[in-house]
Amino acid sequence: MTDQLTVGDEAVYAVGEVAIAIDPATGDIRWKHEHAGHCWCPPTVTDRNSTGGNVYFPVKSEEGGVRIVALERTTGDVSWTDSTRDYSTLSPTTDGDRVYVGVDGGLQALDATTGNPVWQSDLPGGLLAPPTLHDGMLYLSTGGHVVAVKTATGTLAWNTPID
Repeated sequence: MTDQLTVGDEAVYAVGEVAIAIDPATGDIRWKHEHAGHCWCPPTVTDRNSTGGNVYFPVKSEEGGVRIVALERTTGDVSWTDSTRDYSTLSPTTDGDRVYVGVDGGLQALDATTGNPVWQSDLPGGLLAPPTLHDGMLYLSTGGHVVAVKTATGTLAWNTPID
């Protein structure tokens, strides 16, 4: 079963208990990837990295942990998966070079090609929505605060309480 959709340039990507890519013109399934667990949010798709592009999504396992899965967008082959942290179940955000994901009490940047951690930033409160990316900054709502984080370093640029 699939629950969430994202439309890319070449396919409609659906995730849930499986991930699939569908030809937008014909409705034919291009590839299908089965994974243990379930994804509750729309996948994030990019064609702007050295692998030719990936589909990124968090998968919550039956044991309760959350890992990030990266599939090659044209084949569905696993590019990488990272289960070293308990990630947020929110959709990741990517600029093609890095994947930005919520972690307990903060935000982490992963290398988009390898999944290796690049930086982690502590935030006031937990993430309420996926980060919004604009002009080298990530903007986040963290429960009573809106914050801006620099994508290059993970440094907090500003923190505005919005009580």
